[in-house]
Amino acid sequence: MATILNDPGCATTVGNTATPSCDLVPKNIIGAFLVPDTLELTSSEVLTSAAFVTKMQTLMTAAAATRAYPLHNLAPAGDNSEVALFTTNQVGDETFVREGKYKWTFELADGGAGLLANIRTFNMTKKKKILFYDSDYVVYGTKSTTLAGGMKGFKMSKFFASHWKANDGANPAKFTFDVTLADTKETTDQNLAFLKLAVNPAEVIKGVIDVDLLLISQTPLKANIQIVERISRTVINGLYSTELTGVACWIATKAGAEVTVVSSVYDADLDLHGVTLTGAPAGAHVISLSAAATLEAQGVGGAPGEGYESSTVDVTFVPE
Repeated sequence: MATILNDPGCATTVGNTATPSCDLVPKNIIGAFLVPDTLELTSSEVLTSAAFVTKMQTLMTAAAATRAYPLHNLAPAGDNSEVALFTTNQVGDETFVREGKYKWTFELADGGAGLLANIRTFNMTKKKKILFYDSDYVVYGTKSTTLAGGMKGFKMSKFFASHWKANDGANPAKFTFDVTLADTKETTDQNLAFLKLAVNPAEVIKGVIDVDLLLISQTPLKANIQIVERISRTVINGLYSTELTGVACWIATKAGAEVTVVSSVYDADLDLHGVTLTGAPAGAHVISLSAAATLEAQGVGGAPGEGYESSTVDVTFVPE
């Protein structure tokens, strides 16, 4: 049966107070997605678990401005949310001022200082909203105001990842970030949107991992390149020994102009790719992997695994 937006699996009527046959009780928040502030998921994209997963898998390798950035394996580390604010007059009568805002702290269970450094690039962003998911794999957002049955992320007035805290001998190192939701109307019962997933998002929407290109050696026409994960330094050439031979996986430029990549040949003995350029490539060149979505289309990374985004490597060729 299709999962219906704002239906936790039991029928309720808005406004009535009889106890429903089952409860919607959010569990521990264990993950989130930073999404573009313009993103409006359509009713069809949140109609089923599979539709949502497919949409997010597409967004995870999109261009940076339209990409969804997953934040998995979170542990709630603090709740500084405000209570509703009232003022009291001289005779003790209370007047409602405003609802309190949600203010949460989350700790990264995995990824350490390397992941935290990447997350800090979003500090105080105004271009991102946030979706959460809990330990029951229920995704929480707010109802779209423009698309009937749609969902969007919560607006934030604060997103801030702090510097890591060192291991003090009694406690391990900590990596945390804070979120303050900006609009209390978005989290009211009338506006809260939720969707129950059939799978753990952390297993199928993994996001993009940074890799570095290392120039091992070169000939007049060829750059012999090794690809390593930026933090772990794991070599990944061998994982995609065939796929990375496709020239569409590589970009080479000279003085800002693209240079044709003729071939990419995998050397199993050295676990690297020899990227061959065309013409007379004497001079300085810049080589990188193609965009994450292009690599995915070539079978290099992508859902349900990680996508890849590379640094560049400078290569200076000399005439033969």
